[in-house]
Amino acid sequence: NLLGFEWLQVYDVPLYSRLGLSFSGFNGKVNPNESNIKPKENQVTDVNFSFDLTNVFESKDELGAGFNFKALSTKLNLTNKQGIATDLNEFGGSFSIYGKYKFLRFENFGLDAGIRYNLTGVSKNGGGIAEPRISATYRPLPFFALKGAWGIYSQEVSTIADENEVINLFEPWVITPEYLTPSTALHYIIGTEVNITGESTIDIEGYYKIVHNLPLINQEKVLSTEPDLISGRGESYGWEFSYKYVTPALSIITSYTLSWAYRSVGDYLYYPRYDSRHGVNLSVAYDFGGGWQASAVWSFNSGLPFTPLAGYYDKYFPTEPGTGWYSDDFFRPYLILGDRNIERLPSYHRLDLSVSKSMQLGFLNLATDVSVLNVYNRENIFYFKRETGERVNMLPVMPTATIKIKI
Repeated sequence: NLLGFEWLQVYDVPLYSRLGLSFSGFNGKVNPNESNIKPKENQVTDVNFSFDLTNVFESKDELGAGFNFKALSTKLNLTNKQGIATDLNEFGGSFSIYGKYKFLRFENFGLDAGIRYNLTGVSKNGGGIAEPRISATYRPLPFFALKGAWGIYSQEVSTIADENEVINLFEPWVITPEYLTPSTALHYIIGTEVNITGESTIDIEGYYKIVHNLPLINQEKVLSTEPDLISGRGESYGWEFSYKYVTPALSIITSYTLSWAYRSVGDYLYYPRYDSRHGVNLSVAYDFGGGWQASAVWSFNSGLPFTPLAGYYDKYFPTEPGTGWYSDDFFRPYLILGDRNIERLPSYHRLDLSVSKSMQLGFLNLATDVSVLNVYNRENIFYFKRETGERVNMLPVMPTATIKIKI
């Protein structure tokens, strides 16, 4: 926020307000001269202005309202597997209003209900969309709580990725074009929280999310008149179990996630590239005092999906007009892919260690850090080369050291 007001008092009732203005920009580009990937470019410019107002009652309840104005432009240039270029340039402005009420008057029950209404949208079809949402917490016992949430969320700006690429480091942002309806997601969340002691907490949370009108790259586009993006559907659900033990000196946080994710286009159903069935994270941090700290982080994920290679055929690529079709010079091996993301890569896990020291030297704040990534040199796979089937791994064990000086 570039502008802001903290709070003011009116009629002996606390009234909090906040005014914000922000600007951001992004430009991502893949140069075809530096790799065998086809040229891609994505530019995003965002200007955002918002105003929030919150009224706190004597009962501790809160009433909030505000509005938001956004001006956004996106530019996307890329080429699909058919060799057809996509050139998406969109610009739009949105104006939305929102309000919420928090019931905080009860010691063992809290409720947060609100709604957001988009009067106009960044995309051509983004106006007139209502987004209600509600969350609640009930604590029947001092150490035990039940939690739940539901909401409808719309999104007019999305990232899109080519699921057929072996590695995808380019996930551009685009405004939903006028021939598509903006994405709408329904979220359902339930959970429990158990405070074993003052330092130990167990959380169990389940979720279900369904997304309609998900913009996806049109891989079957062969004519310039055909749409660059098509509408799909997404679905994800799962459970997360976490345990936290936090004291002033020691912090232990561990979690396990069991999840499923799907995407569909028409009658075709497949796993998205980031679908991981099992995930485990364990972090331990200790403060020795005197500015000395140490931490260890271990993570595990089951294999991500990828599209396997089914075979090759000789495809004709004419380059000189008038040359006979029978010339062998214009035939090149062309990949035939299997079902989209039907196979799984090997599992991934690694351990990172870090020791840091902070100190004050006169008017200087000095911070040093020594870290070791992938301590036991696990050979985690990055991808398989489609041309040869060769396995390419991620980074091996990597020690690093940093020094930061602040005045």
